[in-house]
Amino acid sequence: MRGKNNIISRNRKPIVFACLLLAVVGIGFTIAYNSDSSVIGNGFGVASYKTSVSESFVSPLNWSPCDEAQKLVTAKNESSVDVSVRLKYNEYWLASDNITRLPLEKDGVRLALIVFQNEDDWELKDDGYYYYKSALAPGATTSSLFEKVVFNCEANMSGEQTCTETASGIVCEKTVDGYEGAHYHLNVRVETAQSDVASDHWASIAKESMIMLDVARRYYPVNEIKRYIDVLSVNKNSTLQMHFTDDQNVGIECNYLDQTAENATFENGVYTNPVTGKKFLSYAQVRELMNYADEKGVEFIPEIDMPAHMTGFIDLAVEKFGYDAVRSHENGFAWGTGDEAGNVDILRQQGKNFIKALYDEYTEFFSDRKYFHMGFDEYTFRIDEKIAFANEMYNYLAQKGFKVRMWSDAVTKTNIDDLNTNIEIIYWGWWADVEEYGYATVPDFQQRGFRLIITNRFYLFFVPSTQTMTAENNARTIRDIRETWELDRWNYTYPSKLDTRNGILGGAVCIWGENSAGVSDEAIFQQGSAMYNAMYPKLDAPSSVGGN
Repeated sequence: MRGKNNIISRNRKPIVFACLLLAVVGIGFTIAYNSDSSVIGNGFGVASYKTSVSESFVSPLNWSPCDEAQKLVTAKNESSVDVSVRLKYNEYWLASDNITRLPLEKDGVRLALIVFQNEDDWELKDDGYYYYKSALAPGATTSSLFEKVVFNCEANMSGEQTCTETASGIVCEKTVDGYEGAHYHLNVRVETAQSDVASDHWASIAKESMIMLDVARRYYPVNEIKRYIDVLSVNKNSTLQMHFTDDQNVGIECNYLDQTAENATFENGVYTNPVTGKKFLSYAQVRELMNYADEKGVEFIPEIDMPAHMTGFIDLAVEKFGYDAVRSHENGFAWGTGDEAGNVDILRQQGKNFIKALYDEYTEFFSDRKYFHMGFDEYTFRIDEKIAFANEMYNYLAQKGFKVRMWSDAVTKTNIDDLNTNIEIIYWGWWADVEEYGYATVPDFQQRGFRLIITNRFYLFFVPSTQTMTAENNARTIRDIRETWELDRWNYTYPSKLDTRNGILGGAVCIWGENSAGVSDEAIFQQGSAMYNAMYPKLDAPSSVGGN
């Protein structure tokens, strides 16, 4: 995938709300407190607008059944105008491997019990938020909804194992994970808004704003990826899509193909496959990123790109299974050459089995995510059969509980009626004028009830390289996004018109890595985040070329 180089300077528009995110994290049976808060904008510029969150928390040294920890969270209005306050919380257990999520209950017993207080001061609404019932005057502080967290006295924290007698002795295998060494996480998100606009502001449905980060063709350290999550966390309904796999590399662990943290070299926090020489993120590192995104209120979406752009997986498969089983035309499932060398033959059963084996591993790991992106871009094998395969893979993933997304370019005017309308589409447009080449248009998708994210590749694709990243490009790109691009402009630079924005979920900035050698992480971050900040205000802006 390639698009125009985009380099943009940061320019944020004032907004009327503040999101303050608190993370209360248990390490082993010890709870440690960590807070991160930010105040955005100044309430339409009519008054000083500031709020703060206070945390009173005492952590036990070793958290055991019957232990309790005080948990008080309050918000104080430090502005000169009345503000309204709401909060939402989530909780989860993380196993000692820092990867596996454990249920909140074991043997029907809830392990951590949140004790509430001052419930008459707060109202739980259908959106899952607790709303403070009174407007908060300047200088005033809310009561605390929480009193403490109690480790249930009836909790059974041990695991279970099954033992069998063999010729060499008794062999025991763990069948149910215990909670020994597990982490209990309680995350609280506090939001405030000027009281005179709070109801309208919170009632509005913000468009989804996304950053897609290509971590297959460029390696990013964990802390660098967290910076993108921080940028997204400023806005509600924001998502980070991680493009984990492509022709050049598999950027994440893969047990099925022996790319594991255990088998890798490890230096300065970086795992490297000793066979391919390529860097990748371990499952523990990805779990750390997902937990961080959860704490920041950012949706984390994994993308495992199939059935094209699979050379990274195919190379690992050749190493494990041998060339003949993978690449030969007689016996293999990835026998293409040239531009089709990264494609898997979806009509051969071994090709389907290969893809499903990979999906099985990744859907299990990402089982607590809401979305799963199955890729499906630039697939040039089996043109007439690919939509049927897309539907088959949708059913396979949807049965595992995911909302499924895919890229748009597999869909044409002649096959769009065959595609399952429950698949959400990331619309980018492979060619300059999609209509000239017979690809399905945004109105085509809308008329059939699809939901879409718009990422026009001329304006919103960022393909950094040492050749294209110039001050001139920077100025042109920022001008183009701010003055020209909008959700209605979905067809490259061609004039477009939408009768409605029905079905359009939002917009996405896509940061690709194939040409980025020699460009620093900092340069990419500054450009990519500035691009996102330029796009975001346009998502809810009125249309200048069509309907709303």
